[in-house]
Amino acid sequence: MAVRAVRGAVPLERDDAGHLAEQVGALLTAVLERDGLTADDLIIESDQPRAALTHVYLGAAAALRKDIAQ
Repeated sequence: MAVRAVRGAVPLERDDAGHLAEQVGALLTAVLERDGLTADDLIIESDQPRAALTHVYLGAAAALRKDIAQ
């Protein structure tokens, strides 16, 4: 089985641990949903081909990688 990496980013509006946890949680949820992954896939062992995975850049972070952000 191949190991796949998925990129993602989300902007932080303030330097606050609670806000960070909330935003990272939203990013992780979006990555799992968009790529059809489950918690068991988190080490990215997946039968999905590399081309089937999407990189998730939320909010203003989409401007960081316009070439791959969806």
